[in-house]
Amino acid sequence: MSEVLLEPVVKTVALSILTKLTAEICRAAGESGVAAFVETAGTVLALAVALPLVRAVAQLMGELLI
Repeated sequence: MSEVLLEPVVKTVALSILTKLTAEICRAAGESGVAAFVETAGTVLALAVALPLVRAVAQLMGELLI
């Protein structure tokens, strides 16, 4: 797999782990509202980081259809 495709995957996994860890720390401190915000923000950021991967998949699908 090329580095162009591997980089978004690694970033998304790292972001997911950090988001989950941060949300659990917030919940343990009794801040469930902050934890929910952290999870929402983490999801949005993960989607933004994964956009190059989505574009590559869409391009590949377009090439296969032609």
